[in-house]
Amino acid sequence: MSFINPGAGIYTVSATADLASIAGGFVGPELGITGTPVIDPVSGTLYVVAITKEITGGVTNFYNRLHALDVTTGAEKFGGPGLNSGNASGKR
Repeated sequence: MSFINPGAGIYTVSATADLASIAGGFVGPELGITGTPVIDPVSGTLYVVAITKEITGGVTNFYNRLHALDVTTGAEKFGGPGLNSGNASGKR
């Protein structure tokens, strides 16, 4: 199973070239799966978050997506992957 697709402009994220200037650098040469995968044995689902760099029309964007994968086939489940996004409000 791979979450990249260079033909569609979806690549791994380079820790040095892509993110060093944004967040002060990361461990590794590339980022992919960014957390510990979790298996739900009841539904047979592997949950994993992956970061990708996507280039469309010369514009580069970074995405965190939650993948729910069938543990027997590796196929996406539940219409995934889901895009992780959020916002917060409140006092500083």
